[in-house]
Amino acid sequence: MGPVEIVVIVLAVLFVAAVVGWNVYKKLTGKGGCDCGYGCGGCHGCPRCAHKAHKKNAHNGNSEN
Repeated sequence: MGPVEIVVIVLAVLFVAAVVGWNVYKKLTGKGGCDCGYGCGGCHGCPRCAHKAHKKNAHNGNSEN
């Protein structure tokens, strides 16, 4: 293997590690969720957000669907 292949492999590994690290960071800080970028604060942008909002409303006594 030449130096070019080693650099490409190292860059690929660093990229994958950065993506995994970023996702772990978002998960630990509670900023994960759907792709809307607002952290699923009750929006109905994706099924996961809608389910959380429905569950929250049911817990508070509201019966919205």
